[in-house]
Amino acid sequence: MRLIELIRNFLKNTLGRRTWAMRIFNRIRNRQHPLFAPLRILAASTDQHSRAFACNLMHDPRITYKQEQDLIGFEWKDDSQQKRNLLQCLNQCKNDAEIRDYLVQYCRHRNQLTADPYFRDTSNDHNKALELRERLLNVFMVNGLSTMFVWARDVAHQDLSQRTLEFRDAIQMFSTYRGGANPQSARGKKFVDRRMQSSSSRMQFIAAMVAVYEVYRTENPYHPIWLTTLHDFESYRQLTAEDKASRWTHLVGVSTERKTGQWVVLFTFDVSCFSDGLYRPTILESGTGYHFPAPEGTPVEGGMAVDLQMEADMPAAEYIAKWPSLKLAYFDLQSGCAKIEGTVLESSLQAARQHHLSKLNQNFRNIPTAARWLRRVEKTQV
Repeated sequence: MRLIELIRNFLKNTLGRRTWAMRIFNRIRNRQHPLFAPLRILAASTDQHSRAFACNLMHDPRITYKQEQDLIGFEWKDDSQQKRNLLQCLNQCKNDAEIRDYLVQYCRHRNQLTADPYFRDTSNDHNKALELRERLLNVFMVNGLSTMFVWARDVAHQDLSQRTLEFRDAIQMFSTYRGGANPQSARGKKFVDRRMQSSSSRMQFIAAMVAVYEVYRTENPYHPIWLTTLHDFESYRQLTAEDKASRWTHLVGVSTERKTGQWVVLFTFDVSCFSDGLYRPTILESGTGYHFPAPEGTPVEGGMAVDLQMEADMPAAEYIAKWPSLKLAYFDLQSGCAKIEGTVLESSLQAARQHHLSKLNQNFRNIPTAARWLRRVEKTQV
């Protein structure tokens, strides 16, 4: 037996078993698989974001074969209206950053910049939440609507006679916007900051933003909305710390590394606002290493967000859905609005994912299927 074990170890170390097979969407695949070579480059990268993205693509257990084939056969038109093929682009990539960018194109075109996101396809019905009845909360990045602000500024100087009175009044708020489409532009942050500082101006601004978004979302669709349960967020809503906005965003796995000075509003929705369905998110909707797949075999309807401050005892639940009307949202002008001050540092992505993995182990190690999945992911993480 000892001799057999030595031979196995020799073959494993010398031939490199992982060179010839790897998991892709939690299924064992050989090197002939079209995603094998790109994923091997991502997994071997020195960049923590590329490695995390590769780990998610390798181990997400909730991507069906049909969804996998949709990704492999994906084609889209770039900004110059030139037709692009994902596999051809991946085969021409010279580094992990290019590979990651092209894979993110799939997420953007199939699930984000579209009126009919692919996560609502029948092939994703197994990720649909069925029994959820409690209120849901979205950590809304106000400055993230900077592209809408630019659109609104331009529309404000056009003929508005065919628009509703509510829209005509609301859009004047943005007629002098000069910040550009970058949420981090100094002018853009100054524009939002001035209107969010006092309760009275904040109410007017949010009301105008909601009214304009009601029209904008039909002409420029973007999905999904990311949600957590009010129950999981309850103890964080009333924080009084100077930089509570960072704690809110970090709890649901949103990085603030490049968001200092931006404003956050907590929007709460009744579950009935999502009659089209709530879904457990996968890597194909997130397109980022800040997402972490729910373990295989776990009895959870939603995902579990990576806490970037590594403090939560249990990861907050996460769901995705088509964006609803913001007119359906509840918000608190005082305790539910805050600016990201940048005084709280988030953990490195790798450390946060390792901490998240340890929490998953604590909660699901007694489920055999989940335990085996967690062991496989842990090896890839390292």
